Amino acid sequence: MESSTAELISSVILGIVASGIAIHFSLKGKKMEEDRFMKELFQDFNARYDKLNNSLIKISMLDPRISVDDFRKKTKLYNDLIDYFNLCAEEYYWFREERIRKKVWKSWKAGMDYWYENLPILRVVWEEEIKGNGRLSYYLDREEKDFFSRK
Repeated sequence: MESSTAELISSVILGIVASGIAIHFSLKGKKMEEDRFMKELFQDFNARYDKLNNSLIKISMLDPRISVDDFRKKTKLYNDLIDYFNLCAEEYYWFREERIRKKVWKSWKAGMDYWYENLPILRVVWEEEIKGNGRLSYYLDREEKDFFSRK
């Protein structure tokens, strides 16, 4: 009887240790998968931003009093600005989904706020874009503030 009790106890202990090891490796695997996903998002977003950066610089050189109609006539720059809004929206979406770390988001958000503050046409076009149901195109709820800071 003592032998079977000892076997039972050792089986239970062995099961607990094995479960602990399995949980440990499962959590490590989950962390590695999250890191891989974060890296993919990071690379994709940075590559897309790199392609838009020259357009943002060109927009910054336009007369700050340019009308939206005149800006729309510069079709490539207008379309690139809309692409920039989409990029910002996706970054914000994944941040809210906790797939982008706060430190990375703070850095990206600082850049977004820089362009928002320094490109008057960006602010005007953005306000046009989010009117009415336009907010929904950028993953924003009606009552939700957007991802640009207003100073």
